[in-house]
Amino acid sequence: MSALAGQLEIRLEASSGAVAIGSSRPLTAARVFAGKPPAAVVRQLPTLFSLCGTAQAAACVSACEQALGRQPSAAVLARRQALVSAETIKEHLWRLLLDWPRMLEPWAETMPKLDAGARIDANAHARASTEAKAPSPAASTRSAIEAEATAPKTSAASAMPRVMRAFMALRRTQQAGGDPFSLHTQQAEQGAAAGLDPSALLDLVTEQALGTAPDAWLQALDSPAAVRRWAAQTRTPAAGLVRALLAGGLADCGANPVARLPAAPWQPLAEALANADADAFIAAPRWQRECAETGPLARVAAQPLIAALLAEHGNGLLTRLVALLVDLAQRARGLEGLSGNTALAAPEAGNRLPRVGFQKASETTLDAGMEDRGGAVQSSLEDAGESLRPVVDGTGARGRLPGLKNAVDRDETRGGVDAGVGIGAAEAARGLLVHRVSIADGRVERYRILAPTEWNFHPAGVVAQGLAAIARGGAKGPELERLARLYITAVDPCVNYQLSVS
Repeated sequence: MSALAGQLEIRLEASSGAVAIGSSRPLTAARVFAGKPPAAVVRQLPTLFSLCGTAQAAACVSACEQALGRQPSAAVLARRQALVSAETIKEHLWRLLLDWPRMLEPWAETMPKLDAGARIDANAHARASTEAKAPSPAASTRSAIEAEATAPKTSAASAMPRVMRAFMALRRTQQAGGDPFSLHTQQAEQGAAAGLDPSALLDLVTEQALGTAPDAWLQALDSPAAVRRWAAQTRTPAAGLVRALLAGGLADCGANPVARLPAAPWQPLAEALANADADAFIAAPRWQRECAETGPLARVAAQPLIAALLAEHGNGLLTRLVALLVDLAQRARGLEGLSGNTALAAPEAGNRLPRVGFQKASETTLDAGMEDRGGAVQSSLEDAGESLRPVVDGTGARGRLPGLKNAVDRDETRGGVDAGVGIGAAEAARGLLVHRVSIADGRVERYRILAPTEWNFHPAGVVAQGLAAIARGGAKGPELERLARLYITAVDPCVNYQLSVS
């Protein structure tokens, strides 16, 4: 991590379960863009905030487009969505192949002994499953899983360089064809039209995580019992992680009552980021005066399997790991539709964000020690029949993100966003990333970024409460520290952290 990223300081007191989280993250670093032309900001910002740089680019260009009154084409939005999904797949595989296995080493005896030199064409199993005449897609998947159970795999760690090569090859091909994140319409359209082949990256999702095609996996794993059967029968590194959690009795570890950030928080976020106390809000955001969580679990919480796991295990480690896998499978399924100029597959029905209108309300929805300012989101699935411009750029597993009317002057449908002001967002790997920009006379006046880490590592947020729950569970000494690090990894900060347990 660069010095610009800062780090988190996390202290856990074993006897009382008290947790203190401090941050040296430079949350006002985006001020360096003040005075620059929007096009320069769009080019430079992803290099300054390089972790999840594709999601940063998506949120940045979307915010600038809204502030400038521009509306990108559907093809440009779809290509941005595809590239953010590819980045998220890469990040999720990093967690599954490197971070989770390292944290689960104490339970390594429950994980598969993988032959680092062996390889398998997992897609052949997926194709066989698809083409075989079977009673149902689920039955086909079970057959593929049974075949997969007897096949060797590459080691998790040795597979990660292949993931990185596949992702970087995809990015190089895109860069050679044009930049869909450009503010220049012609360049963005050229980028959207460039041919891309994500098959190498998708092959690794099947080989290292799911054991079969994403759509078949999502259909087959329809209950907690199905997850347990899949983990027992499948010889992928990801399945081994599920086995390790179950064998170690860690399914409920860290469960706590922190709520999840809702799917369409645009007006309250716009108001909070425009407020004079915006810096305080960015440092410690709250939703309806309470801490909230964002990330893969929040994105897929309504999916039937995850809803069932939440009912059975709360937001503990098993639910978090399976939510990561579901998010991975959904992103991969959406990316499968990208081939040359072919349009992307339709967004996940259960995760599609509705278009939203806004109405004033008497109760505040966001709090950072601020006065009540009102604002509530009213979702609407109806198409207003008008040309809607994006608040955000249509990225993320939740599909096409909501839009605002193509208006210049302030009105209620802009959710309190003034002319010359834009709100852009992207569902990054670790959660909702929100950018706000104000532009006047062709120059950026002010730039603010709200990152997922500030929600999840809030001093009283989901990590703080999860660590407190682990301490109250009776773990002591080295075991407590191991469990704490495992839980922090499961929620996943975007910066380095220092943990001290006393």
